[in-house]
Amino acid sequence: MICECGSDKIEELDGETICWNCGLVQIEYRNSNNKKTNNLGSVIQPNEKFSELEKIIKLHNDISGLESEKVLDELYDIESYFSRNENIPKTVKETAINLYKKVRNKDMRGHKIEELQAGVIYYSSRINEYLIDAKEVGKEFKCNKKTTINMCKKIINVLNLEPLPLLEASNFVTHICNKADFSHEVKDAAMELLKKQDRHSSPKGSAAGAIYYASVQLNQNILQKDIAEAAGVTEVTIRNRYKDFLDN
Repeated sequence: MICECGSDKIEELDGETICWNCGLVQIEYRNSNNKKTNNLGSVIQPNEKFSELEKIIKLHNDISGLESEKVLDELYDIESYFSRNENIPKTVKETAINLYKKVRNKDMRGHKIEELQAGVIYYSSRINEYLIDAKEVGKEFKCNKKTTINMCKKIINVLNLEPLPLLEASNFVTHICNKADFSHEVKDAAMELLKKQDRHSSPKGSAAGAIYYASVQLNQNILQKDIAEAAGVTEVTIRNRYKDFLDN
């Protein structure tokens, strides 16, 4: 699909077709005279813009000395990442976009754009207490886990941000359950278990063991290998942590 302005950066959001280059919105609502209308019933003007897009364009306009098309492309990539991962809270997206605006005003020569994008997303997820695996977000932007974490640390130093909070087992429970689409009942039960019994040094292993323990107690047929795959740990680790919970 090509917009009237010639751009192919078109996306469907909330039933609206939006051009990320010029802001043109096409909506399929129609009034009694068969004219396109917005949800308030008034006729849409050709240049009416979607509110989220206006925020993105404003962010780009606030960045001095950068080519508009290039910045829009970069912001579009970040926005597209969150569109593909709709379960991620809106606060994580908003923080990432705002941080990206700030870091692009700094001297970051020698670093790839993809590294900056992955770094701000990872930092935003951690600071908003919604864990996104550094390896996974790095893969999305063609860089590895180590590069993503190092870039995150670089951004913290350059922008003088608060340090990353320590990762706890509860953060991994949410991440694992969301990734593997385990039930809310299992997630909640695992969280409660960790509040009472988590004393292990490995938060990821404790989270995986707690999820398996909760699934057994709730008679939900979740395989150890499925938990292990989602958590990035071995089945042996899960069995060991499960035994720890049984003994306490």
